[in-house]
Amino acid sequence: MGSPFDPCLSGLDEDTRRYFALRPYVIQHLLWSAEIQGDRITIKSEEINPTEHVCGHRCQIREFSRGARLRMLKWIAAIDWNRSRQGLWINLSYPPGWEWVDSRTRNSHLDQFHAYMENHLDREIPLLWRVEWAKRKTGWTKGFWAPHFHLITFKGRYIDKWTVKKWWKKILDHRGAISTKIDGLHGEKKFGVYIAKYASKPAACGALGDVTYPKVTGRHWGTLRKAKVPLRPLKKFVALSPRVIAQLQEFAARKLPDYRPESDLGFTLLGKKTRDWSEEIEKICLDGGCLPIVE
Repeated sequence: MGSPFDPCLSGLDEDTRRYFALRPYVIQHLLWSAEIQGDRITIKSEEINPTEHVCGHRCQIREFSRGARLRMLKWIAAIDWNRSRQGLWINLSYPPGWEWVDSRTRNSHLDQFHAYMENHLDREIPLLWRVEWAKRKTGWTKGFWAPHFHLITFKGRYIDKWTVKKWWKKILDHRGAISTKIDGLHGEKKFGVYIAKYASKPAACGALGDVTYPKVTGRHWGTLRKAKVPLRPLKKFVALSPRVIAQLQEFAARKLPDYRPESDLGFTLLGKKTRDWSEEIEKICLDGGCLPIVE
C-alpha cells in the first residue's frame, strides 16, 4: 500500500527528518500529517515531489474567498484565549466621498490608526482587521458601495469613543460627521461572538461583483503584530502510517457528514468540540506508533 520514503529532505528541520526515518510511509505519493492546536484539528496530505509551478501574474483579489475565510478561522481557532483576557472591538467607517478609496490608501489609514492606538496605550497592540463593503443607504452617495473596517485587538485597556472618532477624523482630514464604534471584549465567549459576526462572516452575496469600479481590490483581512497574539501549542504527527490514515478517515466519516474518504485528501475540524475530538485523534496517532512534535 505504501512505498519507502527517500526524497531530498534538505528543506526540513532536524526533528522532522529524524521522524521520517522512524515512519517512512508514503500513500499514493502523498505524505500525511496531523496537527492539533487549540480548537483546530487538521489532517492533510502533501505531495512528496510536487510539480514546480511557473509563477505568473497574480490576479487582483476581489472577494473574501472560502480559502481566505478558512485560513482566518484556522488561525483564530489556535489562539490561547486564556492569555487574551481583554480586547477591543472597533468599527471605522468611511464618510461620503471615500467610496473609491483603494487598498494601498486603506492600509495606510489602518497603519496610522494602529500607531495612534499604540502611542495612546503605550504598548504594542496585536489586532485582527477585516475590511467589508456595504451599500450607502442615505446621503448623496446612496446606492454606492463603501468600505469600513472591523478591528479586534487582543490586549489593551479601554479607549474613549470620542478619542477613536478624533483619530479617525484626523487621519482622513475630515471635519464633518463620521461613524465609529468601540466596545470592550472580555473573555472567550465575547471574542467568539464578534469574530463570528464581524470578522469571519462571508461577504454579502454578489456585493463585490456588483461594483463597477476597481477600488474593491486588495486583501479582506489581516493581522498586525501577529507574533504578539498568544497561540496554543502546536502538536504535529508527521508521516502517518496507512493504518493510522485509515483510522483517521473513518473518524472523519463519523464526524463529518460531507466527508468522503475515497476522494477527500484531508479535513479540518474547528470549534470547541475539537477539544474532545483531539483526544481521540491523538490516541489514534499514538497507538499507531506516531510520536508528536510540539512547537
